[in-house]
Amino acid sequence: MKVLLLRESTHDFGGQSLYTTQLRQTLLDMGHGVATVAKGPLRKGGGASAHVDHVLPEPRARWLASIGRITFDPRVYRALRRIISEEQPDIIHNNDYHRESLATILAVKHSRVPAVWTSHVVGDAACPRNTKVLPSGTLCAESPGINCVLHGCVHGSRYFLRYLPRTFVRSCMLRTYRATICPSQAIADHMANAGYPNVHVVPNFVTLRLQETSPPVEKRLLYVGRLEWVKGVFCLADAMKLVLERFPDATLTFAGAGREESRLKERIADLGIAGSITFAGWVDHEKLGAYYRDCDILVVPSLWVEAFGLNILEAASAGRLTVGTRRGGIPEVIVDGETGLLCPANDAGALADAICSVLGDTDLELRLSKNARRHSDAFSAEEHVHQLLDIYRAVIQPRSERSRTDG
Repeated sequence: MKVLLLRESTHDFGGQSLYTTQLRQTLLDMGHGVATVAKGPLRKGGGASAHVDHVLPEPRARWLASIGRITFDPRVYRALRRIISEEQPDIIHNNDYHRESLATILAVKHSRVPAVWTSHVVGDAACPRNTKVLPSGTLCAESPGINCVLHGCVHGSRYFLRYLPRTFVRSCMLRTYRATICPSQAIADHMANAGYPNVHVVPNFVTLRLQETSPPVEKRLLYVGRLEWVKGVFCLADAMKLVLERFPDATLTFAGAGREESRLKERIADLGIAGSITFAGWVDHEKLGAYYRDCDILVVPSLWVEAFGLNILEAASAGRLTVGTRRGGIPEVIVDGETGLLCPANDAGALADAICSVLGDTDLELRLSKNARRHSDAFSAEEHVHQLLDIYRAVIQPRSERSRTDG
């Protein structure tokens, strides 16, 4: 089978790109043909990843890039049509919804090649803020629409000028992609609620396999990800203040960067806990192993609908447990009380209690860590691809049956 993969970035940076790179390699290892297409721009000072075969042109102007999802760029359309014609794939698998453009959708549709897409995040297919979290921090259970304005998530002008036109792009997607693939049941439920048919759940796999080591048992906490409110980093800072009242020698490392980093540092300074916090900046994926091995607990305090929690499996492969919130796909990766601990989202006290229950019980930490390592083995790239291939074949089959009938 020949698969054409559409991916988010020209570089192996970010979860979606890392996933597509590993998916490409696993398909090749299993004897399938693969070609990868990425959106520009190229990173300054370098070319595309070796895992990218084709690069689509980027919008000429910044304003066009900002509204590119609802504009038609003929250069992108022609380039993708040419690539599809050259590669002759049996199926197209899009992993790039966040930067999906009308030109891309129509190029895929007009090629008449069966196509599927993976929703790696909730995205504005189900929420204009891409989070499914209300300004209060509570989870939103509403369908996208005028409720987004009524709840104060978006201003009326933004809704009518940006989100409402997106409903047209969404309708084009519904007529183009024959299946929607989600990494967790939580994301699948939101996609189904947003009107997407033929939704499948295919759990992600571990992209960073590490050698298991014993936890250092030195009360070291680790956060990996973007430094943004929806990721729960401010709640984690408040929880750390409570943890330090019981365990003054505990430490926390933030491995990540984001637009709210400065505000987070101000909050930590106001709490008086800066001496126990380290900001490591954004860490390259291949270097994360050292951070996982150096910690006792990975903390995933997300407020938004987390698609899956790949870092939970990466930490588990090193033999490290996770304390996470009951949001999105996190409870589908953590078995509460067996491979880690779950707590309510946006509750610093509950998060601190869960962390302290591990820090104060070495036997519990070792048991959960060992169980987490075994649990991570179930999420293999090979099993993931086998499930994808079943979906690919089911999507391709109707066309084959129509061809026989026409003949």
